[in-house]
Amino acid sequence: MIRFEVSRHIDKPRVREIDDWSRKNAPDRVSVVQTEEFDDFQVLLSAKPNAKTKSRGEVAASEVLSRDLSDGDEIGILLFEDGDVRANRYFINAPDNVLMLSTAQFLMALEQQSIINSAADILDSVTSARGLEVKDPHMHATPGAEDREADWGQILAGKACV
Repeated sequence: MIRFEVSRHIDKPRVREIDDWSRKNAPDRVSVVQTEEFDDFQVLLSAKPNAKTKSRGEVAASEVLSRDLSDGDEIGILLFEDGDVRANRYFINAPDNVLMLSTAQFLMALEQQSIINSAADILDSVTSARGLEVKDPHMHATPGAEDREADWGQILAGKACV
C-alpha cells in the first residue's frame, strides 16, 4: 500500500527517484509485503480508478507492525508526516511496541549517529513546500516502546540492543 501511495503519481518531483531507490534496495534494505488493506484497495481501485488512499498507508503499516511485533520483544519505528504526529491522528490505532516519529525527529537522530551530515540542511530544503512546522521534532511511543524513546537513535545505528 505504501509503495503504491509513494509511486502512484510518478510524474511528481522526486517520486521516480524514491521509487527507483526502493526497488533497487529490495529485498535487502527495503521490504515490501502484501497486506489485506492493499488487497482490499486493489478491488476498490478496479471499480473506481481514481479512488483516494486516505489513511490506507497507515492502516497497512499498522497491519504489518502488528504481525511482525506480535512477540513483544522488538520495537518498530514508524515515520509519519509531521502534521500527523503533531496532531496525534494515528496513535489510537497503532500497535504496541512502536515509536512513531516525525521526519525532523528521524533526521536529527540520523545526524546524531553520523549517518547524515545535516538534518537542518535537509529540513531547510523542504520548508518552502511543507512549512516551518516540518522542522519541529515529534515522537510518540505506544505501550511497550516507552522505555526505548531515549535510545532509539542508537538502535537505528545498530549500537544498542533491542
